[in-house]
Amino acid sequence: MFFPEEAFGELNVRGLAADPSCAITSASLDTRTLPPGSLFVALKGNQQDGHDFLAEAFRRGASGALVSQDFCSRNAARFTEPGSPYKNLIPVADPEAALVRLAAWRRRLFQNPVIGVTGSVGKTSTKEMLGYLLGQRSPGLTSSGNFNNQLGLPLNLMALDPSHAFCLAELGASKPGDIRFLTRILKPTHALLTQVSPSHLAGFGSLDAIYETKLELAEALPDGGAVVIPDFDPVLLEKTKRWKRRWVCVGETDRADYRISAVRSDNSFVSFTLAGRQTFRLPAAAAFFAQNAAMAAALADLLGFPLEEQPAVWEDFRLPAGRFERRTLANGLTVIYDGYNASPGSFKRSIEGFRKLETPGRKAVVFADMLELGPDEARFHRELGENLGAAGFDFLGAYGRLAAGALDAARVQKQAGEIRQFESAEDAGKFLAAYLKKGDALLVKASRGMRIEKVLKFLEEALQHQHAV
Repeated sequence: MFFPEEAFGELNVRGLAADPSCAITSASLDTRTLPPGSLFVALKGNQQDGHDFLAEAFRRGASGALVSQDFCSRNAARFTEPGSPYKNLIPVADPEAALVRLAAWRRRLFQNPVIGVTGSVGKTSTKEMLGYLLGQRSPGLTSSGNFNNQLGLPLNLMALDPSHAFCLAELGASKPGDIRFLTRILKPTHALLTQVSPSHLAGFGSLDAIYETKLELAEALPDGGAVVIPDFDPVLLEKTKRWKRRWVCVGETDRADYRISAVRSDNSFVSFTLAGRQTFRLPAAAAFFAQNAAMAAALADLLGFPLEEQPAVWEDFRLPAGRFERRTLANGLTVIYDGYNASPGSFKRSIEGFRKLETPGRKAVVFADMLELGPDEARFHRELGENLGAAGFDFLGAYGRLAAGALDAARVQKQAGEIRQFESAEDAGKFLAAYLKKGDALLVKASRGMRIEKVLKFLEEALQHQHAV
């Protein structure tokens, strides 16, 4: 929490319609979700101008607003009219740059641990796990959802308060330099790096560039700062030799500082033992979540929350939606919805997790294109098809130009059951409603841009129609 006068001083501006009694507790770009007490940031985009929603922001309880100087010059008279809803307007040349500056200021005032989480696969799930564990001992600030970019991170940091015991932020990247930009605002004291794999290659250009960008998080730490990493990636392990950091490996190999053992999955819960010191049990549908949870537990241990004191059973923990999420439809069909996003690395994990899923019936996979993979996109889809074909699933179906190539590669393996190309998500959903029966299981996965969730929408609608008839 802070007051408008503090923001005026940090930005060296003279506020309009000042009301020093208002406290600012957060920041928002969207009046539809703006919490009372927020600082509204009026950004001008290609489609809409946030200044058009300024009055609505104050009707919804905003305590102030970052606005452009030009807008203030044109509308100064209306801000002081009797009954005006406006207060604590902060005129700046660039509202986005001013937001970043205020967020960096809030961070400078914070003295407790600040943890950055990045990677290609599993970073949001791991961040949520770490936030869950740390929150068992003391309240802190954990970044909302996947607010992990040049706007999302500053918005989250605006809610930072000295009373928080920690600050935990996810950092995303789509091109080299993105993580470095974010760390200049976050200034992390600790870091966690999940699995690195091909993703957003259209922006990065190469897998090596992805490694280098993700390691910008480690670069930002002070000498001796702790970085938790997976133990199974030789490329990553080689690159860590560059900096004097405390590299802490987590995994199932002998090189792990925190070794994972006794991994078990019963389709609804995953259990594992970490470093021989504590056994954990968490609600998840695939054994691969043990790696994410173990990395979170290890970093919590490094932060002074011993493994032995961490909760053994995470009964009230919930994974973010769309991450190998298990659902049961009305007809008894089990659905694994993994549609938040897709990359070669995350798809490989999903295939293995689904292959090990225990089910009395058949197993079907419906997927669509993995996007933003650059010049090698056809190769990545061919390899995906080979993996799917070799897994021996009863049914493979897909829509999309690139997914068609994956199906061709799956056919060569001759180990899958029926293989079918669909024209659209609607075609896939309607076919599955007739094809799948009680006891069967379905994995649904694709990049977000392919709208794979529509497959489930049309599947459920068709099932409801069948039931009504």
